[in-house]
Amino acid sequence: MTAFEDEHGTYIMNSKDLRAIAHVERLTKMGVHSLKIEGRTKSFYYCARTAQVYRKAIDDAAAGKPFDTSLLETLEGLAHRGYTEGFLRRHTHDDYQNYEYGYSVSDRQQFVGEFTGERKGDLAAVAVKNKFSVGDSLELMTPARQH
Repeated sequence: MTAFEDEHGTYIMNSKDLRAIAHVERLTKMGVHSLKIEGRTKSFYYCARTAQVYRKAIDDAAAGKPFDTSLLETLEGLAHRGYTEGFLRRHTHDDYQNYEYGYSVSDRQQFVGEFTGERKGDLAAVAVKNKFSVGDSLELMTPARQH
């Protein structure tokens, strides 16, 4: 195994993000009652969207519905460090680690702000967290649903 280095350092302990969503049905049948979303280094958006996607997969599995592959696409759009299924599937060693960069990336979605709770008529105050431009498509996500 080769360690790679760039101007930011080496990426020896740089695991890819675990994505077990395709295994939710099997895990629930095995009696697993809870899943943990790891989000210490992630945005609120990442944690909320990931929890929302897994909630749908769990509800579908409990209802006997087939796995919705569009959930994989939703997760793929989030900033991530590459994905692995970890111990849920056999991998070569390189499939577990990301040796190319030490940060999450996405070219499709980004967290741009948080609603502050302040409203004036039809307007709402937002604490901006990332750049966006006129013409960009924005999506409001609440605990209940996407808007």
